[in-house]
Amino acid sequence: MGKIAGVWRRRVTRRALIKAGAGGVVGAMAGVHPFGMTWAETGAPSGGSTDSEAATDVRTKDSPRDEPTQQQALDVGVASILVLTASAAGNPFNGYVSEILRAEGVRDVEVRALDDVSAGLLVGRKVVILCESAPTSGQITTLQNYVNAGGGLIVMKPTSGLTAMLGVALQSGSTSDAYFRITDGSIGGGLYSDTLQYHGAANRYTLAGATQVAQLYSSRTDATGNVAATIANYGAGRAAMFAFDIGQSVVLMRQGNPAFANVDRDGDGIFRTIDLYNGWVDRERSEVPQADMLQRLFVRLIDAVSSQPTPRIWYFPGTRRAVLVPTADSHANPESYYQAMVNAFSQRGVGLTFYLTTTAPPASVINGWRSQGFDFAVHPYVDGGYASGIAASVIDFISDYGFSARTARTHQVRWLGWDQAAEIEAQYGIEMDFNMYQWGTWLNKPGGYYHGYITGSGLPMRFVDASGNVLPIYLQHTTLVDEAIAPEIGSANLDLQTAMDISRKTIDDAISGYHTVVATQFHVDTFAWGSVNPWVLGTTDYAIQRGLQVIHADDWLTFTKQRVATVMSDTVWSHGVLSFNVAAGGPNQTVLVPLEFRGFGLAEVRVNGSPASYDTMTINGVNFAAVLATSGAWQATYNTDATPPVISAIEVQNIGTTTARVVWTTDEASNSVVDYGVGAALDLQASSPSMVTSHTIDLTALSPATQYSYRVTSVDAFGNSASSSVSTFTTATNPPPVVSSVSPASGSNASAVILTISGSGFVSGATVQLNTTPLGNVQFVGSSTLQATVPAGFAVGVYHLTVTNPDGGSATLDAAYVVTAPPPVLTSVSPATVSAGATFTLNGSGFVAGATVRLGDTVIGSSVQSDTTASATVPAGAASGVYSVSLTNPDGAPTTLDNALTVTALLAVSHTTAEQFAAGTLTQVQVLTGDAAGDGALTLASAGFSDSFDGTSLNSANWNTGLWDASGSVEVSGGTCALRGAWIAGRSAIANGTVTARITFPNSAWQNFGLSRSDTLDNPWLLFGVPGWDTSRVYARINVGSTYAEVPLTGLTGAPHDFTIEYRGAQVRFLVDGTLVHQATIPNAGLLVPWFSVGVVGAPLTVDAFSMASYVPSGSFLSAALDAGQNADWAQLSLQASAPAGTGVRARARSSSSGLTYSDWSGWSSSSPFDLSVPDGRYLQYELELTTSDAALSPMVNSVTATYQGSTGSPVGSVTVNPSSATLGAGGTQLFVATVLDNQGQPLSGIPVEWSIANGGGSISQTGLFTAGSTPGTYA
Repeated sequence: MGKIAGVWRRRVTRRALIKAGAGGVVGAMAGVHPFGMTWAETGAPSGGSTDSEAATDVRTKDSPRDEPTQQQALDVGVASILVLTASAAGNPFNGYVSEILRAEGVRDVEVRALDDVSAGLLVGRKVVILCESAPTSGQITTLQNYVNAGGGLIVMKPTSGLTAMLGVALQSGSTSDAYFRITDGSIGGGLYSDTLQYHGAANRYTLAGATQVAQLYSSRTDATGNVAATIANYGAGRAAMFAFDIGQSVVLMRQGNPAFANVDRDGDGIFRTIDLYNGWVDRERSEVPQADMLQRLFVRLIDAVSSQPTPRIWYFPGTRRAVLVPTADSHANPESYYQAMVNAFSQRGVGLTFYLTTTAPPASVINGWRSQGFDFAVHPYVDGGYASGIAASVIDFISDYGFSARTARTHQVRWLGWDQAAEIEAQYGIEMDFNMYQWGTWLNKPGGYYHGYITGSGLPMRFVDASGNVLPIYLQHTTLVDEAIAPEIGSANLDLQTAMDISRKTIDDAISGYHTVVATQFHVDTFAWGSVNPWVLGTTDYAIQRGLQVIHADDWLTFTKQRVATVMSDTVWSHGVLSFNVAAGGPNQTVLVPLEFRGFGLAEVRVNGSPASYDTMTINGVNFAAVLATSGAWQATYNTDATPPVISAIEVQNIGTTTARVVWTTDEASNSVVDYGVGAALDLQASSPSMVTSHTIDLTALSPATQYSYRVTSVDAFGNSASSSVSTFTTATNPPPVVSSVSPASGSNASAVILTISGSGFVSGATVQLNTTPLGNVQFVGSSTLQATVPAGFAVGVYHLTVTNPDGGSATLDAAYVVTAPPPVLTSVSPATVSAGATFTLNGSGFVAGATVRLGDTVIGSSVQSDTTASATVPAGAASGVYSVSLTNPDGAPTTLDNALTVTALLAVSHTTAEQFAAGTLTQVQVLTGDAAGDGALTLASAGFSDSFDGTSLNSANWNTGLWDASGSVEVSGGTCALRGAWIAGRSAIANGTVTARITFPNSAWQNFGLSRSDTLDNPWLLFGVPGWDTSRVYARINVGSTYAEVPLTGLTGAPHDFTIEYRGAQVRFLVDGTLVHQATIPNAGLLVPWFSVGVVGAPLTVDAFSMASYVPSGSFLSAALDAGQNADWAQLSLQASAPAGTGVRARARSSSSGLTYSDWSGWSSSSPFDLSVPDGRYLQYELELTTSDAALSPMVNSVTATYQGSTGSPVGSVTVNPSSATLGAGGTQLFVATVLDNQGQPLSGIPVEWSIANGGGSISQTGLFTAGSTPGTYA
């Protein structure tokens, strides 16, 4: 790849003028070699290596895009592993499972279409792998029978028909492009133990009997309640599953996001391979070969479900734990530059690959270096068109040097589409591509670099196209790149020590557990530079010192193809001996045989009858014997079990006239044999070869009323046999009954129901049961008909019905009869008029516990006291009106009484404003306004401060300030603080608490807000910020001790947002506009102060408001009285409040008629609303208790409301009449007004007054209008 744009140039020759249009070189994309030969005619372009991958181990049916195959020296029998593929909606990559097995060295595999599956196809298979698909019910039954008989099954994204066998339950919804974590130490031990990414959609499953192997995570740190992988026993076999399709996940991890194809993600003006991964791979996990770890877990599950050990081919030559593939891009460099690298690597006894532009040393020099062990291949310029650039480079190369290149890396790692570049390269003879490249400013981080594997893999595996077809070209990731990490030229700006630390860690990890190819980029252009050279040679020397095989790209391709060509077949497991055939595809191939299987150790390995020596290798915690691959017959013998099975629980069941069933159990998997015969003879036999622990053998063609002798025998997998003593049974005299139908099929338990049972073989004296309960009054009508009575009151449910003849012969009809409850009847409610919040009674019959009650269309709280009585409560907020009342039993039977209940609404009085709250007594509680507090709210008292930046200067009591740049500034104006090249830091520190600011972040470098130490903005810090390496977005930033994180957020620049950091000592949460965007566990950072900082003079960071809070643990609030204005029957107290986790609010209340003397307090309640049990009275006082266990959080109470109804009872003290008297002439009128007072002389409203005249003399209306009569006098 080129470092400096516009400096390196490609020479233009006549061959470089070949056009890429129709009929030109690109016409070879139809499967034709660019020199006129088809791929079937040659394994590589003319002049190149002719070794092919014809001897592939994966047998496929109709796979037209796979590499060519040829018959090997060994005949291939039934493969022990069968992969079943089918189309899956939205997932063309499910068949990539076979490529995963190929990469993992698992041989003896056959790939077939799911439509081909049958019981016969599964005979002899040890493991069946079902890719993501939708199998039919018949196919599911075939797979269930296979596993039940002892087979092993692994399913990707199982449909609901498979979940019972797998021991999981399918939930609704899915989780896409998220994480999983291996949780089972026995299966996943030694693999990466933290979360790993997967791609594609994962179905949501929960455990229903299976064992969890891996758990699904919604983010790197947030676990879900769903499984990612499980394993379960089923019959004699084992079945495992993945919640997502691993073929799809590995493809999308290795080749990047198809949606990013041709998108310049980093905005540098060039579409490169790295753009496919920018924002797709979690940089915090790029150090880990995530796809490789998923593949190894997959193979571990194969080992776990298989009934035999699984041998495999090791990744690398001999017993090497990792490989270094050094490569060097060149750009028309002087011959001396190359010679310097040749000399340096020759001194170390290793070669490397030079990727050449069209201007390079002459052929004589190049071929001389090739003879010394150096490799040369193409470095095409494709900026003028990918196909034409590849074509010109390949043709020029062959013309110039007389041989063809089989590997490549393009200039500037340019790419085309998602898969188009790989397809074009393959058609020009390129068989391994090194363009996937650990480089880009998006991988920079302060003081370091996100090194590792953006592809999630350090292994060579073939590309696929967008339709899922495998392409004949390998993807090999380039891991250590000089223009990323080398001093002087690296984009990460690292010193030599840090760069070497990255190299050493990458190499150490590759050896100790990742087992990857570490491919490098050592540019010819900069090899001799003063700081680059020590890193290049230091990296190479360290790899040699640590024992890596250093191999150039073309030799690595040859080894890879020979590894794939190494075949294992005809695997047989018998009595502790694993037999298989091997056809070695080349030298230095290694067969790994597990040193242990099911607790039994490997005793010896024989090849062609002779003992074979082996090395012991521990790979990710699993021990193997490593044996040089030699063609021939192999045998691996294990120290086997010598203990016979223990037989128990022998029983003869379902004895009929001609049949019987013998059942027993064993303590280990074994086969089933019953020897039996008439009298004492044991001359007959029935058996099953399935290896099970629960045994069932059906005996047929027996004679009625005959005594038989029998003996059971079980033999385990190692040939150990156990037999029972001889026992006897006698067949039935009559044929067993058959139950065909029951009429009626259902009935109410309100009264007894007579059942008519139809069938055959019924005998007088037969009994009838519903489940285990005998029925009475059984009547024998005839051999085909019985009658029996289900008594009234029989429990509601679905019942099996069993008929048992006197001789013991029986028959059961499943789900034969359903008992139902009588429908409910609602006759009345009482009282007929209630207030909101009151309870009323429903009267009727047929009520069942669990019934629901509706007031109109609203379900309300209720309970059933008996079959004739239920109670329900009107919601406190119910509107006045006349309502229908209905009751519905759990079985769905309803009853409704129209216009049954009249509801009167409650009155209410509230505290909602700061002034009303301030009138109370506050103890460690404060009154706030604005934002979430609105017109007024209560919170716990805080040790922090707030600032709305009113005025024209900072409040020096709260802030320190300074400049990063001499021309920087801090400007306060109009409620805004604007910073350029400056900082402000709070004078108050918190060890637990919350900071919140309303900020507008511009797209400008080094803008930060958050918490840090008081003396300088440095470790530790917890920040929202726009870093210098990416000014397009805001990051959540953590740097505390050794914990470092940069979490990119989107859509937060250019507009104001509320940014909150909740700091809790060892926990931190980042929120934007109240929504959690990141959280993490951190070392305790101690006391921190708030900071706003802008490192450069440019677009300002603007702050509209700031607050910092560190809340006290508890406080209380005693309110001023709530005044109903009349005597009140208090109903409920409700709080509009928020209480984050770890905080709480509770309340209590008391009442008063005078406002001076109060009743006793009600009990404390944390519910809202809660019923008030206080005496009637005009006034209500409440007390609140606020608590928190987290100084960063406080509950907030925005309003308190009490509901009531006017009291019409005591205490009425007196009634006054106004005017108190009047003198009228005959026929005169006077309106009198009455006021009702309580015992304290306070007026009461809503109390009716009745007017009357004691002594005649006129008339008075009920509105108080008096009309004088004709008789003079004084009247009352």
